Amino acid sequence: MTWSEWVEEANPLEALAATYSAPNVLHRDDARLAEPMAMIRKASAGPTPQPVTPRASAEARTLLARLYAAAGRPLSGQENDPQEQVFAITSKRPAISGQDLAAADPATILEPARRQHQDGAIVSLSWNVRRPTDDAAGKLTDFEWHELLTPGTRLNQRWCAQVDAAAETLKQLQAAGIAVLWRPYPRSNGAGFWWAGRKGLR
Repeated sequence: MTWSEWVEEANPLEALAATYSAPNVLHRDDARLAEPMAMIRKASAGPTPQPVTPRASAEARTLLARLYAAAGRPLSGQENDPQEQVFAITSKRPAISGQDLAAADPATILEPARRQHQDGAIVSLSWNVRRPTDDAAGKLTDFEWHELLTPGTRLNQRWCAQVDAAAETLKQLQAAGIAVLWRPYPRSNGAGFWWAGRKGLR
């Protein structure tokens, strides 16, 4: 098992298809896994899901119910998977399809999200937001982190502007009736992101 993009970037589609269908390879649709996975899911079945937010939208409630109802059925997909490449290999559209909101113009996200939603896919948005100091890579210093969290400072204002821009895109998705899986500041336990490893000062 390895990260999917490493496999896909280094191999032709024919080789990948042959590997996935080989008799000595297990995958999530494999009949040999059906019985043990059914036992695991039965033993770990949870209660009827209830949104944390009391006034959750109907779309959010529907999405939550769909995720809980997926027991026994694999949901395929990963952030930034090229849909056509996945389809070429598996002959299936990803059940979960997503993009990084910080890596694209919001206007280019809305229409694909509508199409994915209409096709029955779950729309997932991550947010690997740029560092608010200078958009460069690297961690914030302790001083910069303190400024980031102090209302009214230059860094705090830039950070708030980034949050507001992301919120505007989410509002447009909400207005279109599209509930999304939202992952802001993902991989907080990693080392390659400016927010990673910070617990906050307050």
